[in-house]
Amino acid sequence: MPHHVFGPARNAAPSAMIVADGFSCRTQITQGDTGRQAMHLAEALALGLNGPAPAGHPEKLAPRPSVRVRDARLTAAAARATAPAAATAGTYAVIRRLWL
Repeated sequence: MPHHVFGPARNAAPSAMIVADGFSCRTQITQGDTGRQAMHLAEALALGLNGPAPAGHPEKLAPRPSVRVRDARLTAAAARATAPAAATAGTYAVIRRLWL
């Protein structure tokens, strides 16, 4: 996500809901020193079922499990480590289909 998105997230009114459907986008807004947390559209709609959103930082009402930074870093490292193997296996499967 380009850094030009962080400014609007930082400058958004406290009552504004910041909605981003992609996991990566939400994570980057949260970790991008914006002071805000983006919500998935489904989370925003679910909050609407309970009545009007609160005046300040409505994303705080969305129930989310807490993730320790260490756990997130380990998960990201594992994903980076396995990505080349997955790409190689996928390429091998495609080549094998083409040759057989």
